[in-house]
Amino acid sequence: IFLFMGVLFGVILSLLLWIQWGVLRPVTRLHRGTEIIGKGNLDYKVGTRSRDEIGQLSRAFDQMTSNLRLVTASHDELNKEITERKRSERAVRASEARYRAVLESALDGIITADIKGNIISWNKGAQTIFGYSEEEVMGKTLTILMPERYRDPHRKGLEHFRRTGEGPVIGKVVELEGLR
Repeated sequence: IFLFMGVLFGVILSLLLWIQWGVLRPVTRLHRGTEIIGKGNLDYKVGTRSRDEIGQLSRAFDQMTSNLRLVTASHDELNKEITERKRSERAVRASEARYRAVLESALDGIITADIKGNIISWNKGAQTIFGYSEEEVMGKTLTILMPERYRDPHRKGLEHFRRTGEGPVIGKVVELEGLR
């Protein structure tokens, strides 16, 4: 009977150790992992090597934290990009405000045109010099300001610039005649 009780005790002890090492320890480690990761430590690895369901769950948990690290890194990178873009937009707005202030306070006529030769900005100095209001010229071609004899050469020069990016007056001060 003592032998039978000893064997039974050994079996029960072995079973308890198996439960402790094979089930409770991985579950405890997984539980600990949820607490650690819940506090923001995404570097924690559960790392259970067993091939049973607990091991599969642990490996899935580790994969999830790995994916979360990638998402967090992407999120951080996106936040940096958004912050930089906002800073750039503020700088552009400030630069635009300075440009507008100079444009509107200049006594000289300042006219800008797009690649097609259409007027896209017109200051008060240009209004005084040419006698047209901003509403009369915006979106119209620059040739409305030129005597007839200059219009065709201007169109040809603009077409050459669109094709080649080169122009005879780009970056140079040129005196021209206007209609008014």
